[in-house]
Amino acid sequence: MVINAYALCYAIYHVDIALATDDNEFKIATADWSTIDFGAIVGDDAVTEGVLKTLVEKGANML
Repeated sequence: MVINAYALCYAIYHVDIALATDDNEFKIATADWSTIDFGAIVGDDAVTEGVLKTLVEKGANML
């Protein structure tokens, strides 16, 4: 996993993870699920490779 870069007041996270071709749901979070817990905006949970995604605190799982 690679997480890098801070720009102005916004954090830009970049993650490279190989996933099996199956149904996968995920969020960006620390092990305690409270220090950091970012997910998708409700209704905008699909992730497309190469397309930036806006995350929100305590958001929905991404697909």
